[in-house]
Amino acid sequence: SVAADTRSGDTDEMVRARLAARNGDPEELISILWPQLQIDGEEAELLGRNVRLDDFQYDLISSVLGGKHAEVAVKGAASAGKGFAISIAVLLWYFIHPDALVVMTSASYDHVRKVIWAEVRKWFQDSSITIPGKLLKETVDGGPKRYIKLANPDSDEAFAGHHSSAVLFVFDEATAVSDERYNLAKTQAHCIVSAANPRTLSGWFRSLYPKVDPDRTQDMATAFGKRRVIS
Repeated sequence: SVAADTRSGDTDEMVRARLAARNGDPEELISILWPQLQIDGEEAELLGRNVRLDDFQYDLISSVLGGKHAEVAVKGAASAGKGFAISIAVLLWYFIHPDALVVMTSASYDHVRKVIWAEVRKWFQDSSITIPGKLLKETVDGGPKRYIKLANPDSDEAFAGHHSSAVLFVFDEATAVSDERYNLAKTQAHCIVSAANPRTLSGWFRSLYPKVDPDRTQDMATAFGKRRVIS
């Protein structure tokens, strides 16, 4: 609904951008929040959009926000821009959902703090419009029913008790996170984003991809809901 996407004082442009983002088209909202990502001319024509995101990054962000996918998995080489795309997706999710609860984890608490959380902090601070909530050392505090938090992968408690209509779990370095944490997240999440530069041949992250043609970007039907796998 419009009421769920807007705040008092929003311009028509912002209302339209929020609604478009919730329908899986975040280009306008990205342009508003981060005008430094805007492009034009030949570069925009080449990419087919007015923001500096490659196809796999835009696919990831759109799939997370659009409400059609319960899971988005992305695998790729180091320095491919996965962390940047995930951080933008996290902040847009938090921005467009008034009751957004985002939980992020990785191979260790130190790793999630130094890598994906550092990206989220950077883009939170670089936004041209104030994003709701207080940016603290290791969380965005939007109140008891709205936050971005880090989870220690060694703690069951960190993965429990997150209940709203917009719960997002993020698993960075997903091949290093246990099956138990992933399964616990599935009991609460409306969307799970997992990313890795996989070198292992087993585990829950590997099982997200089909055995036939596993490197093709595609949608898959699962018992949890539609899954987008991006390579």
